[in-house]
Formats: sequence, C-alpha cells, structure tokens
Amino acid sequence: MVKERLWKMHEDVVAGKLHTGKAHCANQLLGNYIKACDAETKRAEFDLIDLPEFQELRAEVKALQEQAEAVRANGGQRCHA
Repeated sequence: MVKERLWKMHEDVVAGKLHTGKAHCANQLLGNYIKACDAETKRAEFDLIDLPEFQELRAEVKALQEQAEAVRANGGQRCHA
C-alpha cells in the first residue's frame, strides 16, 4: 500500500499533477509512518524474547522504576530501610 502510494505520488509529480512541496511533505510523513511501524514491530519482538537474561533485566528495571517512584513520592528524598 505504501509503495503504491509513493509510486503514484512520483507519477503525479512527473506529470505535473502534484506540487513537489506537497509530495515532499507526504513522503516525509510516509517515512515517519514506516519508522513508527518498524519501532512497534521491534518492540513486539522484544516483548516475545523470553531468555533468562532478559527476564533478569526486566526484573531489575522494574525494581529501579519502583525505587524511583518511591523517591518521587517521598519528595525527592531517598527512603532508607
């Protein structure tokens, strides 16, 4: 679908039916759309990784996020146990 739209845009620019500025803007938007789709795909693939090393890292990240939230909730002061 995106390739077809890009090709149509190319044909329209060459034929003088579409101003090059509009085509440039549309091309940038489509490029950003593709990057966003790629990022979502990579994130979904990362979430599927179930190796023990990644499970440990996820646990560490979660613990650090909880510590940071506790510090924020405590007005920026560290909690000492």
